[in-house]
Amino acid sequence: MLPPLFLILRLTTMYRLWLLMSLSVFNAHADATADPKMAWIETSEIDGRLHVQAYVKSPKVAELEYDLISAKSGRSGTSLTKQAGKVNAEAGQTYPLTKLRLGLAKEDTYRLTLNVYEKGKLIAEDTVVFP
Repeated sequence: MLPPLFLILRLTTMYRLWLLMSLSVFNAHADATADPKMAWIETSEIDGRLHVQAYVKSPKVAELEYDLISAKSGRSGTSLTKQAGKVNAEAGQTYPLTKLRLGLAKEDTYRLTLNVYEKGKLIAEDTVVFP
């Protein structure tokens, strides 16, 4: 039978290993979580059309890439469109990214998703469902 001190040391080592593994998983998740306040979508309905404007505000100087995806479902079927581009952002500045003008029928539903990337890593996102 092992002495109690050895068991205590062994458990402590195992606990440390578990804690390190748990923290590394948490940090990986935190890195993958995008900042919702950095990018946003504004919508308005004007003359039977859905007007969409996407924005980004970077906390630092960065070359950013973005895509805005519009998924429509309605009586006439489904459609998917995507617009993408790049912006050289200065710290603290707000940049309009892209505009969409979408036709609306009474039963249409749009899901708009904006993704912003820096060096291929998702750093911000926003999703709006209309109506």
